[in-house]
Amino acid sequence: MPQLSRSPFGPVQTEYWLSHGLGRPKTDSDVNIHTFLRAGTRTAGLVLGTTLVVSSALAADGTVVYDSTSNRSDTWVSNISPTNRRQIEIGDEISLAGSARMVTSFVFEYFGDIAPGTSPGANAVVRFYANDGGLHVPSSGPAAPMPQTLLWESAPFQVLGNKEFREVTLSVPNIVVPDKITWSIQFNGLTGASQAGLTISDPVTVGAVLPTSNGTFLLGSYSDYWGKTDPLRSDSWALFVIPPNRANFHAKLTAVPEPGAVALFAAGGVTVLFLRRRQNG
Repeated sequence: MPQLSRSPFGPVQTEYWLSHGLGRPKTDSDVNIHTFLRAGTRTAGLVLGTTLVVSSALAADGTVVYDSTSNRSDTWVSNISPTNRRQIEIGDEISLAGSARMVTSFVFEYFGDIAPGTSPGANAVVRFYANDGGLHVPSSGPAAPMPQTLLWESAPFQVLGNKEFREVTLSVPNIVVPDKITWSIQFNGLTGASQAGLTISDPVTVGAVLPTSNGTFLLGSYSDYWGKTDPLRSDSWALFVIPPNRANFHAKLTAVPEPGAVALFAAGGVTVLFLRRRQNG
């Protein structure tokens, strides 16, 4: 499938909605944007797996191949459609740096807007998809392959937060992924006025270089995000933008080389060493 470039703000799709009087939907939309002052609200207590220690894109258990966690905002995208209260799966298409593709760890952040005593069964699952589906054709701008093949799905985990940002670290069982994937989250069990969503965090600091339609380049992720508007239809993914924000969600992906790549590298090192010894002998 040919490499497609998108505009810096993704396809020019103006179906967005801003809360607190900042904007109105121009058409029916599955985009629901909120702002909540972060001071004193961030909680890092929900950690599943091993916490990463990162330095210069290197982690103790691998290499950071995607990172957009350095500049958290107070803006988050809700999983609830503002038009019909439908809960939707949302996620971001990311392009990975380097060559390590066996994923060992994934970090992301969500905002929980769950009043105490409500939605006791609230939970979520994270998924990785390959973007090998049919083409999504937006209202304007180039088409893009939709997420389709499921590469990994986490076990359900509890969703908490009374107007709190919560960072989560998931251990990933050495899942091999392609150079580009879409990661998503599906919140479940939210009742009444409860909702949750993903935090906007930009710029991306680690990722592959991506061309855009105006000749500039972006790192790691285009400025749109994916929403699955019908959970029963794999072809219901659509791209959305939230100007003036770049729709990059707070995320960090750590990976190690595949065993075959490690063995090949080691064999190459042995060969070079042997040749040098022969030359020096």
